[in-house]
Amino acid sequence: MHHAPIRTLPALAAAALLLLGPGCAVAHQPLDPAYAGPTPISRELASWFDYEALDGGPAVQLELTETSERWERHLAVFRVPAPAASTEERRWREAADAAGAPAPEPARTSAGAEVSFAPEQSHALVPPGRRPGEMQVIFEYYRARGGENDDEPRPGLLVTPILGGNYTLSRYIARYFAEQGYHTALVLRDEKVLAPHWELTDINGFVQRSIIARRHVLDWMQARPEIDGDRIGSFGVSLGSLISCALSAIEPDRVKRSVLVMCAGDMPTILAHGDEGTINRFRKAWLERNPGATPADLEAETRVALDLDPIVFAPSVDARRVLLFGTRFDAVLPFRNQELLREALGRPARWVVPTGHYTSVVYLMLIRERAQAFLDEALRPAVSAAAAPDRGTDW
Repeated sequence: MHHAPIRTLPALAAAALLLLGPGCAVAHQPLDPAYAGPTPISRELASWFDYEALDGGPAVQLELTETSERWERHLAVFRVPAPAASTEERRWREAADAAGAPAPEPARTSAGAEVSFAPEQSHALVPPGRRPGEMQVIFEYYRARGGENDDEPRPGLLVTPILGGNYTLSRYIARYFAEQGYHTALVLRDEKVLAPHWELTDINGFVQRSIIARRHVLDWMQARPEIDGDRIGSFGVSLGSLISCALSAIEPDRVKRSVLVMCAGDMPTILAHGDEGTINRFRKAWLERNPGATPADLEAETRVALDLDPIVFAPSVDARRVLLFGTRFDAVLPFRNQELLREALGRPARWVVPTGHYTSVVYLMLIRERAQAFLDEALRPAVSAAAAPDRGTDW
């Protein structure tokens, strides 16, 4: 499949918006004025994401891969112990116990096969794969540069990408915010999400590893002299927004603001009925492993197996610190599911665009500008105060 170069995204979005015409209005919904605040997360739920914080953060290896006038891109890699209670680790131990022998080496997806680096670059930092008992975290660090106060600490932004495919959109977001003065970390996937061989309980392990990985990245960001550790936000799109939502509940003191684009809850109905390539392949494989089963059976089984649905975290996220972007005609993460999550969050502010999941790129410029204004308000108040007046509720 051909993907548009990253620098053409704004032009494509503007052209598509002109074709849609003025009748495609964007709706803005403010924060519910009756919102009373978040509910503290339970110790039982928080314990899924316990980890050993290292002094100064993890030992990250950096490789400079690209430079521009406004930022430098570095490939960053580190390894830390895997969560002891992860689904993956438990499966290895159970296999070893049943066979009366040491657990076999797990099949691992090559990190290089999953990470879409520039093809002309070779990246010696990326090891061939993970080992049992450890977790490999790979991210791209966009260090902002230039400006009058280049030596002063700047805010940080933690970006989580979409479910699969390349990183065109995620990199565009990371670069855009780096150009605005945010030191940005884009955490990459090092495994195929919702792989056809996954069991339903593997989703719990994926969420667990994803959150713990980002907690380590937060440690690293807070230890960097160029980043103001008290001014860090998060940005997630699609699946990335589900992870960002959970991170906001786990790290309320460190994640000051969160932008969640196409964030939805009730994963059982999404896995059973969502229309997206990765979800469709996962559903097809599960049905083939369970002869006679139906999508309704998959939904019911997921309700039993899945402990870490985004709706579980939502009451512990401060809705005053969240900005949502919804897609009214979404077949991947249906608007009904987006509504369920917004209700569970306490009805935070939201912009709703009249598009499907992928066609939301038409409103990319609106999303980036509204997201920046929301983040700037808390993370760069001086910039926010000097910004242009609000455009209003239509765009």
